Amino acid sequence: MIKNRFQKNLLVLYLVLVLPIAAYAVFALSSLTDDERELEIIYERQLEAVLFSINQYTQDVVGVLLLKLITLINLEQRIK
Repeated sequence: MIKNRFQKNLLVLYLVLVLPIAAYAVFALSSLTDDERELEIIYERQLEAVLFSINQYTQDVVGVLLLKLITLINLEQRIK
């Protein structure tokens, strides 16, 4: 009788302690995956912005070099 009562009390104590911890763990893991998705989206957008900026810069540099080359070719043709 006492053993049965002790087991019931132990079961109640176990449920009171373990269930909230388990529920919090599940909630924390699900919110972590949501945060990871948001961070991944932010990272991809930042990467796209950096790549776009680098692409613009290289196009500007190549354009300036091409303009200088064309100017030199035109000067050489005028001198001849």
